[in-house]
Amino acid sequence: MEKKKPIYKRKWFIVLAVIIVLSVMFGGSSKEKKSAPKSEGTTSVEKTCHMGELLKVGKMEYKVVDMSVKKQLGSEYINQKAQGVYLLLSVEVTNRSDQSVTVSDDFFKLKNGKKTYDSSSDAALYLGDKSIIFKKVNPDTTLKGMICFDVNENIAKSNTNILEVQTGIWGTEKGSIALKKA
Repeated sequence: MEKKKPIYKRKWFIVLAVIIVLSVMFGGSSKEKKSAPKSEGTTSVEKTCHMGELLKVGKMEYKVVDMSVKKQLGSEYINQKAQGVYLLLSVEVTNRSDQSVTVSDDFFKLKNGKKTYDSSSDAALYLGDKSIIFKKVNPDTTLKGMICFDVNENIAKSNTNILEVQTGIWGTEKGSIALKKA
């Protein structure tokens, strides 16, 4: 008669085999991960320029024309006060693609050092027709208007602010505009 191996030895063999198969399928070695080339569709290309200069990012073009600081937006009767102050940027966005693009507040981030600030879409409502947020821009046309950031006064007056722009909500291409004249 043939002697059978204990059942616990067979179970460990099966568990080990499953772990090896799963690690090959999903893990791979760390060397493979580091040396694997990135696909062009997921890389982030960073371009930079200064205020007043045109920045091409993918099929979009951005230009910061002017900036100002206000404590509140709106009219005397209907207004919105900033938590700090509003940094208002007068911008031009040109669409060079084949389809219309809806400009979102996700297209713009204000950076100062390691800190990142989102644009204030609530305050943009008080800009009226001057706001470019959620407006469409057709191919080969330029949308002119404003975006705003609710920041503290020191950030609003800083010489090291950078406006980060991107190609769209998913932004595979990004660019930076230094908010000081060249």
